[in-house]
Amino acid sequence: MKAIEKVKDDQITKTIVDRNYAEFLFLVDRNLEGREYFSKSISALEKMGGSDLKYDQLGITYQRWGLNELWKGDTTEADKYFEKAAKEYHNIRTEYIKTDALNDLHNKTKGKWGEKFT
Repeated sequence: MKAIEKVKDDQITKTIVDRNYAEFLFLVDRNLEGREYFSKSISALEKMGGSDLKYDQLGITYQRWGLNELWKGDTTEADKYFEKAAKEYHNIRTEYIKTDALNDLHNKTKGKWGEKFT
């Protein structure tokens, strides 16, 4: 919690810290709290301007939330967040960043979401 307080004025760093803390909470079976921190991270990112950084970080956050739901056995929730991740990645204008993000999503979801680029 001290790390979260120290970065409260740096919006992008705070969203990353919140996202990482959410994953920790899932790891220790505090899933409801984890979901709250994923939501906080997403809410903060949505307030940023429409940049590639915003869409990439939103996609990463949704993807990691989906993976945590999947690891807990909830495929329906996982798919919901993977779909949101794909949508955010498609908003990225820089082609190589978009391609890398969609490839990662594709690989992590065993081909169900994202796209495979060669």
